[in-house]
Amino acid sequence: MKIQNSANYILNLTVILLLIPAVLAVILVRPAHGSAGENSAALAVNSLAVDLYGKLTASGDARQNLCFSPYSVSAALAMTYAGAASDTAGEMKKVLRFTDGIHVSGEALREELLSAPGGVELLIANSIWSQRGYRFLRSFTRLLESSYDAELLPVDFQKQPEHSRVTINDWVAERTKGKITDILPPNSVGPDSRLVLVNALYFKAAWADEFQKAATSEKEFFISGSERVMTPMMHSIRSAEYFETDTLQAVRLPYAGGAFSMLLILPREKDGLAAIEGNLDAGMIEAFRSKPERKRVDLSIPKFKAESTFDLVQALEALGVRSAFDERAADFSLMNGKGDLYINAVAHKAFVEADESGTEASAATAVGMARMSAAYAPEEPAVVFLADHPFLFMIEDNRSGTILFMGRIARP
Repeated sequence: MKIQNSANYILNLTVILLLIPAVLAVILVRPAHGSAGENSAALAVNSLAVDLYGKLTASGDARQNLCFSPYSVSAALAMTYAGAASDTAGEMKKVLRFTDGIHVSGEALREELLSAPGGVELLIANSIWSQRGYRFLRSFTRLLESSYDAELLPVDFQKQPEHSRVTINDWVAERTKGKITDILPPNSVGPDSRLVLVNALYFKAAWADEFQKAATSEKEFFISGSERVMTPMMHSIRSAEYFETDTLQAVRLPYAGGAFSMLLILPREKDGLAAIEGNLDAGMIEAFRSKPERKRVDLSIPKFKAESTFDLVQALEALGVRSAFDERAADFSLMNGKGDLYINAVAHKAFVEADESGTEASAATAVGMARMSAAYAPEEPAVVFLADHPFLFMIEDNRSGTILFMGRIARP
């Protein structure tokens, strides 16, 4: 399947898994390391973030914005992995960096995220939508109930597929405060559908140090060497965690409460983003976290908005998850004891918008399965961080280091 950047996609599913993070954010602080339990899940999320970002950027238009939620995708696939066996489980475990205790670790991470101090509104909800009367193994549903706090909600895909689709969409919209309103488009479920797994995430916070609207002005943004646009550029001079090399600058901006932050990565050259993306790995991200200096920063970043829709099957296959998508080889027998299901769609949609007061973001991931046919000194000069050309961003949990959202802004 091809990766798409359109909100209109149709899934022909037997089992669908949804992850819907909706986020209202602002700016970040450096992440600390969480407990061993939550670290396993956090490492899985962040490894997938780097791997998947590389595949998505390689197949997309470099002059367009891109955003996705590594946490959403990883959590959705972790719930699917709970029903995998044999080679299918082995591939998913290896590629997605899952440990034997991934479900326990994921539960610990979710609890850590929800325990954020005041100043942040964070909601995480999971649900299991199953065909009424269809028998899934109790061990499978119990695991999702206990480790993911998932609600078990029966619907009738066979007789009322459209009503079932609308019911699920309404549940998602309510738990994302209206940010994801139609995650399942028309005809995305049908009489053969058997299961929809949903994770919804909503995050809202203000910048710890908001930008003053009076300081925002129209400035040039260089989309490429030959193309530029005028865009509202936010500006402030502040103390911030800062990192630089010969090829890039990075600054971390905290949200109110200090539990979450946004990392901005800016190439020094106006056309240098592709080189940064090509070398992006977990080691580079860890360097941003472990070696920052507190600097006085003359900060200018555009107000921006990014929205992306992807079919992730091709990207996941390229990473090494293959048998799960092969109706002759897939083994999800731990879901229903039969092994007659395979993944035929993985759709993901994300949205991020930032302004002077904060950031609003949302994301959704759907995994469809079908039956087999058969502080600084005042005198210190400010470091100039002028984001007037394409840059990367990450929204992170500072305690565990988990990347909730990631993307690039190529056209504010």
